[in-house]
Amino acid sequence: MKSAISIIAKVAQAQGKTISGDKIIKEIEKVGKVISPADEVPFAKFLTRAKERFSGVAMSVDDAVALNTEANKAFTATGRVGKSAKAAFNKAMGDSIKSQLRITAPDVARANKIFSILFKVKKFAGRLVGPVVAGSIFRGGLKGL
Repeated sequence: MKSAISIIAKVAQAQGKTISGDKIIKEIEKVGKVISPADEVPFAKFLTRAKERFSGVAMSVDDAVALNTEANKAFTATGRVGKSAKAAFNKAMGDSIKSQLRITAPDVARANKIFSILFKVKKFAGRLVGPVVAGSIFRGGLKGL
């Protein structure tokens, strides 16, 4: 599925579509205004680095998708946003990229959303398989399988 997203991103890129690095920075700055005082110093370092990398940059859709994959590291295994400055930074960056993709490259945004849903379904189904099999064995023995 990730390769499908990459192919769609390459098509959008070939059409000359880009993501604004300046918009990414603005979204990150908004989060920085309300971040916990305990996380201000590391967050400021991340913001400074983002400004160096993204100011004035028209990022290709393919690069934006790759950066969004990194931004998804803000989420824990349970799908919640982590509590660190790094997690807040990555979530803000990812949210900005996703919102720009919805406008600039809607096919990429849809493919990314589908991938996210499929990942959650796979994870949920994996949690069900063990109890279902155990329950089946408990009720009917191995012949029930």
